[in-house]
Amino acid sequence: MEDSQTRRRQLRGLDGFHGRPQHSDCSPEFLKKVVDPALEEWGLKLNGLWKQLGRKISEDVQLEPDRYSQIYVPNPVIVPGGRFREFYYWDSYWTIDALLLSQMNETVKGMLENFVEMVKEYGMVPNGGRIYYTRRSQPPYLIPMVKLYMDHTNDLEFLAQIIDKLEEEFLFWENDRSVELQDRSGKTHTVAQYRVNIGGPRPESYREDYNLAQQLPTEEQEDLYVQMKSGAESGWDYSTRWFINNNTNKGTLLNVNVTSIVPVDLNSLLCMNARILSQFYIKLGNYSMSKLYKDIADQKNETMAKIFWDDTDGTWYDIDINADGKRRHFYLSNIHPIWSDCYGQEGPRAHTIEKVIKYLKKNDVLKYKSGVPTSLEKSGQQWDFPNAWAPLQHLIIMGLYEARSIHHEAESLSFSLAEKWIRTNWQSYQQMYATVAPLGLIYNVSVMGLPGGGGEYDVQVGFGWSNGVALRLLDVYGDRLTATTGGAVAPRTASLWIILLISFLPLGIRSLFGTP
Repeated sequence: MEDSQTRRRQLRGLDGFHGRPQHSDCSPEFLKKVVDPALEEWGLKLNGLWKQLGRKISEDVQLEPDRYSQIYVPNPVIVPGGRFREFYYWDSYWTIDALLLSQMNETVKGMLENFVEMVKEYGMVPNGGRIYYTRRSQPPYLIPMVKLYMDHTNDLEFLAQIIDKLEEEFLFWENDRSVELQDRSGKTHTVAQYRVNIGGPRPESYREDYNLAQQLPTEEQEDLYVQMKSGAESGWDYSTRWFINNNTNKGTLLNVNVTSIVPVDLNSLLCMNARILSQFYIKLGNYSMSKLYKDIADQKNETMAKIFWDDTDGTWYDIDINADGKRRHFYLSNIHPIWSDCYGQEGPRAHTIEKVIKYLKKNDVLKYKSGVPTSLEKSGQQWDFPNAWAPLQHLIIMGLYEARSIHHEAESLSFSLAEKWIRTNWQSYQQMYATVAPLGLIYNVSVMGLPGGGGEYDVQVGFGWSNGVALRLLDVYGDRLTATTGGAVAPRTASLWIILLISFLPLGIRSLFGTP
């Protein structure tokens, strides 16, 4: 058992945190181009938060692993914050992006080494840094993380050391999480899904899962546990995206059926991973392996067009295996391919972007004050309306930004969404917690600055990926962004303090802001 003393020892702050001079005392170079002094200072405080979110796992965990639930890794880690006292897999992509902006290359290298060690041990990157997470993963962002690092450092020696493990993680998804589907012409495509074939409640949410399962006949309970764990592997825990109820997305958590769904974003991400691996092998001079992964990327790109793309609606959709058809519901994950650049091979890319923008407008999701909603379903789940999540805002904003050279409206829409997201983070600080300057883990798209809600847990402080997205947007658009409406540059304020990301407000507090 972990007593309070050992827990405190494991969770101690990082005295020797890599890059400390850059993030504790100095202003990162990219903040110098932020024109609004208040946003510049705010960004500096955000940057300084990394030290508070940093942890070094005690060597006691390595020496006596049976006494601890933590997974030992040799290098410092960044935890999300709040109730989350261990590191998580896909969260780290947005954290690493911001750490690199702050020239904290060695910190990032250490984090990547940690993930590689986990691939060596488990054959994949687990959901998070606890032993009970080792039977499931999360969206596979390790290869894109390494690309971020390589873009900043071109560390070919490090790449050569880890390339085999990057391939091993890719093959985990190809071999252990794949199924085959046929397109209309009868051609077979290999696609991936989230699928954790292990019964029993989630250890971290044992009571919630057990109580939920009691509503089902005994013979159906184990499958529910599989579905709940598969939903956790997706990172979207939970959403109507995973509900199947008489061929609809209505229902409750009893209707979660993740293993019957083939997700757009997972397959888009794996297409991107294959392309990056091809590029990595070119850097290392291994042209045969580069060609192998280019061919795989091309096949997956074709799959995005043949299996997921809906030309009538102008978007990609998840697939319901059992219904043998597309799930035609709005989820922000539908447009993940504009970020991964895996559009498919049918028609010019400008035509695709044009259709995607029309799809967004048709679904009326660009009208909200605080970002684009995760879905249009009012289910009470975290990954549904009215919540907006930082990583999804990043994907749509940066996807449109990268398409700016091929479509005239993409960049202006990207900036508009970035402006909304930065301002809602700013307003959250101004309106509610000026002394601690919070951002939200998630936000209510209908009310400027109001954190979102729903799901299994309450207000959280921290959140690393929200910090990371805010800093990236200040880097991309800081020369134009302002903290307030009307284009006026907000004055500097002495009341800016350490940024703490606040996510879920109790309903009583939310009602003060007129939340529906």
